[in-house]
Amino acid sequence: MSLKTDSSPARDLINDAEAAGPCPEASCCGRGIVICAGGPVMLTNAYVLVRVLRDIHKSTLPIEIWHLGAREMPGLLATVFISLGCRIIDALGRNHDPEISIHDGWQLKSYAIKHSGFEDVLLLDADQVPLSDPANLFDCPQYLETGAIFWPDIIDLSAENPIWPMLGLEPERVRSWESGQMCINRKKHWRAVCIASAMNERAEVFYQLVYGDKDTFLFAWRLSSSEFSLVPHLPFQNERFLCQRDFSGAPLLQHRTNCKWALDEVNVNPSGFKLFDECENFLNELREIWNGRIFHAPLRNVTARKMEKQLLEIGLFSCFRGQENSEQIELLPGHQIGKGRSHSFMNWSVDYSEGQHQLILYGNEKRTAILDIDGERHCSGRTVARPAKDIHLAPFDDTYVPPSPTNAAEGLIGDLTRAACSDGKYEAANMDRLASTIHLLHRADPEIFAEVQIVADLYAATDPKLSEHLQRIASELVAPAQDTNPIKRSSADQLGNKQLYVRR
Repeated sequence: MSLKTDSSPARDLINDAEAAGPCPEASCCGRGIVICAGGPVMLTNAYVLVRVLRDIHKSTLPIEIWHLGAREMPGLLATVFISLGCRIIDALGRNHDPEISIHDGWQLKSYAIKHSGFEDVLLLDADQVPLSDPANLFDCPQYLETGAIFWPDIIDLSAENPIWPMLGLEPERVRSWESGQMCINRKKHWRAVCIASAMNERAEVFYQLVYGDKDTFLFAWRLSSSEFSLVPHLPFQNERFLCQRDFSGAPLLQHRTNCKWALDEVNVNPSGFKLFDECENFLNELREIWNGRIFHAPLRNVTARKMEKQLLEIGLFSCFRGQENSEQIELLPGHQIGKGRSHSFMNWSVDYSEGQHQLILYGNEKRTAILDIDGERHCSGRTVARPAKDIHLAPFDDTYVPPSPTNAAEGLIGDLTRAACSDGKYEAANMDRLASTIHLLHRADPEIFAEVQIVADLYAATDPKLSEHLQRIASELVAPAQDTNPIKRSSADQLGNKQLYVRR
C-alpha cells in the first residue's frame, strides 16, 4: 500500500506503531476474553455477560475486565468478578505515559487489546449476550487462516468521508465494521493493533469523522495492509439489538445496543431475543448484593474497619425511626444495604474519632444519618435531613447468616491487593510494597492475617502466584502472633450524515 506524500496523519500513526516495537512476549499468553466496563450501567451489563459465559455456556476462557480508575469500579464488584474467574485491570493504574490520554470507554477498547495479557483476544462489549461459547471462534478456519475476525455493521462508510484523503487512502464506499466483538491475534497483527490504538488516542481528531472506535480498526487494517476475515452475513436487526452471526449464518452474539440491562428499571425483552429470563435471574442475584451505584467509603482507620467487620457479623438490625414502627436494615459487604434499602439508606460505613465509633448511613453518596455505636453494637443517633428524627439500630438476632459469602474478601486487604495489581501484572516491587504495608497493618491490628488468608483464597483460581504470595505473608503474620477532563464523544448524528456514513 502506498500513501500520498501529504498524508501526515497516516505517517504519524505508522510512526507511532513502529515506535511501539515488537509485540511483548511477556504479555502474550494463550486465549482470553477482554471486556471494557466501568460505571453502574456497563458493570451491570458486564456481570450479566460473565454469568452467561460461565453459567450457561460453561466457558473456561480467562477474562480481563478493564476500567478507568477507581471511580468506575467499586471494590464490591471487583471482588465479585474475581470470584467468577476474572482479572481486574485499571488502565489508569498502569498508564504511566504522560503523552497518552485515555478518558473514554471507546478509547479504552483498542488500548485494552494492545496491552492485554492474551495472544489471542476476543473483545466483547459489555452489553453482549452470546448464544454459544465464543471460544469456538479461535478454532474456526477463517481465524486460523487470517488471525483476525470482524463483523459487518448495518451501514456503509461513505466515499465522501474526509477520513479517506486524510489517511492517504483511495476513497470508496465500503461496509462499516461493528466493533462490539473482535477476534484478533495480537502477535500476527501487532502493527495494526498499534495503529488502531494510536487512532483512538487521537480521538479529538478521528471521532469527528467516524463513530467512536468502530471504524478505527477498519482503517488500521487498511493502513497496515493486514489480512482479516469479515463475516459475510449481515446482522439480524431489531430496533433494540443487533444479532451478529457466525460464518455459517447462525446467530451468535446478541448486542443490546439500545436496551442495555438495568438494575432499577424494567428491562426490555425485544422480539427474537434469547436467554432473557436467564439474564433477568442473574440481575436479580446482583440486586441482592448491589444497589447499582458506585460508592467508595471515606478513608477510615484500622479501628473503624475492625468495627465494620463486627457489624457485618451481625448483619441484620431492627431499625426504629422516630415514632414509626420498626423495620429491618441489613448491612452487607461492600458498604451495601440489603433489606431496608431506600433512597435515603443506600450505603454505610463506620467512622472512629476520639474514642467513639459512629455508623454513617448514606443516600446518593450524601450522609443521611449519623449514629453512635455502643459496646453492645446498638447504634443511636439522628437523621441528617430536616426535620431530623431519632434513629436506633439494634441487632435483630444471633442466627443471621450473611447471604453472599463470595464477597467476604471485601475490605482493606482486598483494596490494597487490587491496587498493587492495578496493571494486571505480578511485579516484584509492588509485591514487596504490599508485604511491607500488610506487616505494618498487622502491628496495628494483629487479626489482619485472617483477612489476608481470605483474599489469598479468593485469588487461588485466577492468580495462583499472587495467592501464594499472600499465603506466605499470612504465615509470616501468624508466627509472631503467637481521579480528568473527558473528551468530546462522537455524536450519534454522525450516522445520519451522508458525507460520513450511508445507510442501506
